[in-house]
Amino acid sequence: MKYIVNTFNKSSIYELAYKLKGNIVHKNETLVIVNYKDKNSLQNIVEEILGTNNFRITEKDTIDYLPEITKKINNLINWGELSRILSGSRTVVSQNRMPKKHEPKVNELKWKLNEWLDSLRP
Repeated sequence: MKYIVNTFNKSSIYELAYKLKGNIVHKNETLVIVNYKDKNSLQNIVEEILGTNNFRITEKDTIDYLPEITKKINNLINWGELSRILSGSRTVVSQNRMPKKHEPKVNELKWKLNEWLDSLRP
């Protein structure tokens, strides 16, 4: 079965794709397509590789909006205000520049926005 793993972290997609013999959807996305026997086993393996449970696994056949996920999430975020909240300056955090110390909070926000977008789908 084919699955899409959304890591919400560009830096981890290469390691994940390499270890699971998967394919990266696009270099600017956080998605990896993987062939695996079942979702539960895949979830355990991905959690072990990433060292976190901050990812989402979806069956490939159920996804019709993949190329737009990251774009939609990034468009929903007011990056200047988010940067001010996290660092006190509007220019420290952007969708193209992310200091490591702010990455977990931004990934959490993206995760929540993705869940919200999923809830809007019929």
